Amino acid sequence: MTVEFRAVGKTSFPYLTEGIDLYEKRLKHYLTYQSVIVPDVRHAKNMSPSELKKKEGEGLLRKTDERDFIVLLDEKGKSYSSEKFARFLEKHRQMSHKRI
Repeated sequence: MTVEFRAVGKTSFPYLTEGIDLYEKRLKHYLTYQSVIVPDVRHAKNMSPSELKKKEGEGLLRKTDERDFIVLLDEKGKSYSSEKFARFLEKHRQMSHKRI
C-alpha cells in the first residue's frame, strides 16, 4: 500500500519546499510514500473559480484507480490532530486499497 500526496502546481516559497522535503523524509521511514505534483491548469486566468476547480480535479483524478481511497485536504473539511489523522490513515492502510 502506498500513500500518495497529490497537489496542483509547485510552490514558489523556499521555506515550504524545505518543510515538505523534511516531512517526506520522515514519512518514508514509516510507510511507502510518494508526492506527485500535477501541473497548473493552462489559461487559468481566463476561467471562473468553479471551472478552474473542475479542471484541477480532473488533473488530480486522471491517474486514480477504483481501488484507491481518496482523502481531500481542504480548509473547510474536518480537522484532525496529527495523532488522530495518523490513526485514520493507519485504519485505511489495513484495508484493501491500492493507494491512499
